[in-house]
Amino acid sequence: MKHIIMLGLLISALLANSAHSFEVAVDPVPFLLKGYSLSLAQNFGDKRFEIGIFGLEADDDIHGNDNFDMEFEGFGIKYDHLFNHYEGVFIGWELNFADVTYTHTKSNEVFDRTVITTAPRIGYRFVKNNNFTITPWLALDILLYDGDKVESQGDTYETDEIQLFPSIQFGYKF
Repeated sequence: MKHIIMLGLLISALLANSAHSFEVAVDPVPFLLKGYSLSLAQNFGDKRFEIGIFGLEADDDIHGNDNFDMEFEGFGIKYDHLFNHYEGVFIGWELNFADVTYTHTKSNEVFDRTVITTAPRIGYRFVKNNNFTITPWLALDILLYDGDKVESQGDTYETDEIQLFPSIQFGYKF
């Protein structure tokens, strides 16, 4: 619920300057994995500011840690430099905050943690019919904080400190 309130406040801030283009976008991958990803963005010249909410349920087939399930919900902010063109290559930076629940599947022990990541990113925005956007991008996620160790019955949940994170968004520009 707090993520929805945060998103509402950030939407209000973005809409305060309606002279610039406004976007809404979804990442389809989380929807395939019992999750969601929705973001809103506004462009200011060759700069783009994006806010979003996300969530996902993942078992060990997805995250690679045997005997653990994971669920998370969070929000993120992104800043992109567009090189004076809305369509084309961009570079940027993001910061993400998530509430994560790890469940040890053998003992049903539950661990709640906050995870914070940051990442430089690069991508390419395709624009169709002046409004529909397709934006593949690649981020180098860097773990800033993940709380105490997650351990149960000799099993430890290992979190990569740095990992590549590819994604794609489908959006609409107003």
